[in-house]
Amino acid sequence: MIEQWSIVFPARSHGDERRLGVFDVFPDDVVEINIVIIAPNQSAGDWHSHVLQTDYWFVASGELAVGLKYEGELHIVTMDDETHFGDVLKIPPGWLHTYKASSEGAILVYGLTNKWNGTDEGRTPFSKTDAEIFG
Repeated sequence: MIEQWSIVFPARSHGDERRLGVFDVFPDDVVEINIVIIAPNQSAGDWHSHVLQTDYWFVASGELAVGLKYEGELHIVTMDDETHFGDVLKIPPGWLHTYKASSEGAILVYGLTNKWNGTDEGRTPFSKTDAEIFG
């Protein structure tokens, strides 16, 4: 049985009149952290999945519609910097995943449990229906 995707929470958060922050965002097994600035209304362009690697996604700014698919079952999760600030999306191996940014764009911070390795990544083009949602 494949592990289900889930929303996990950072170890600590704190907010006051000066700032709002989340700390220890990713678990200890994360070995690479990356930041991407996604232009308004842009998508990842296709589905991809990993055999070994787990992804942890944190939207620091803006909003992403995240698509998750396993055995044809589609889940769409909205990740944003307001209602979901501090939420981290855990994407286990075997799950196809993609995203599309809102009209304001987004900043995605993501942690990987393995250093990026292109041989661990499989890509699948969008179907016509997927392209209507995420294209």
